[in-house]
Amino acid sequence: MNGVVGTIETKHETVLTGDHHIVETAKMQDNITGLKVGDVLVATATGYKKGAAADTAYDAVLLEDFDEKTKDTALNVCVHGTVRAEKLLLAGEAAPEAVRAKLRARGIYATGAFAESE
Repeated sequence: MNGVVGTIETKHETVLTGDHHIVETAKMQDNITGLKVGDVLVATATGYKKGAAADTAYDAVLLEDFDEKTKDTALNVCVHGTVRAEKLLLAGEAAPEAVRAKLRARGIYATGAFAESE
C-alpha cells in the first residue's frame, strides 16, 4: 500500500537574490555583538564592522546571524551580487534608501524597496 500522508513545504528566506554572487568568509572586528543576516558591513584594517549612516561606503552584507561577542570570528559575507533591499539592516535598523548607492559603488546591487524602520 502506497499513499501520501501529507506534504511539507520548506522555505529559506535569504538576503541574496538572483544567481550570481561572490561570497567570502571574512574576519569580523572583535567585540561586536548581535550580528544579523542583512547587516550592512564596512571593511576596516582589523576586520568588518557594522555599517552606520555616517559611513562613506559599505563593503559587504552579512549572510548569517551571530549572537555571541566576536573574537577572532569569521563569517560569510556577500561582497558582490544582488541582495534584497528589504532584508538589509544598518546598525540594527532597516536600511534607508541612501544605502543603495553606497553598496552599488562596491558591486552589490540592492533590488526592491527598503523596509521601513520601526
